[in-house]
Parts: sequence; C-alpha cells; structure tokens
Amino acid sequence: MKLTERHFKKFVDRCWYWIDRFHAGHIEWYFENSPNENDSYAEYDYSREAGQCIVRFTIKDVELSYREYIEDVLDEIAFHEICEVVIFGKMRDMLIEAGYITKINEITHESLHRLGIVLNVSHGSKR
Repeated sequence: MKLTERHFKKFVDRCWYWIDRFHAGHIEWYFENSPNENDSYAEYDYSREAGQCIVRFTIKDVELSYREYIEDVLDEIAFHEICEVVIFGKMRDMLIEAGYITKINEITHESLHRLGIVLNVSHGSKR
C-alpha cells in the first residue's frame, strides 16, 4: 500500500492535535512531505534558538498489515514525533539549567531513543 497526500494531511492534522494537547504552540511548526535521511516515516529538525521545528513525513509504501488501521498508525507516528520534540526540548533545557551539560548538542535525538523515553511511551485509548 502506498501512502498518499491524503495520509500526509491526516498526519499533519494529528500532529496539530498533539501540539495542542502538549501546549507546544509556542514553537513555529512547519510540515513537509519529503523523503528523510533515515528512511523512516517521519523525522524532525528542532531549533530551540530559532523556536522552529520542521517535521518531515515521507510518502512511501507501508506493510499490507497496516492497511486496515492506517489511521491509527498515522496517529502513532504523529504522537511519536511531537512527543520527541517536547521531551527533547524540555530535557535539554533542564540539563543545561542544572549544569549537567554545557553545550546544547551534548544531548541528542539518538540519546532519547537509547533511553527508550519515546519509543516505549503509549498514549493509550482513542480520544
């Protein structure tokens, strides 16, 4: 099954839902439908200094097993990306303020995944 522009729009809609839910409207959000560097469904570039985040969604083939519940999958991807931006930003700010790190780039997106902070979070039942 190939994801389409309709899926991208649904993804963006679900991102806005989570942005509102996490009160992350202070960030300037941009959404792109373009290939990303790591062949995932989505990725982001967040700049605390600029107060901006670009979320990239990739239209690509998905497993046939996802077809029946693609709307749920899109919501999970949106939740994951927005949650990462919120957690990453807050964690980095707290570590800098506490003096544990001195440079903003000392905590990375990859370190969040290693810690399993976002990958193991579930947002539960339907809204």
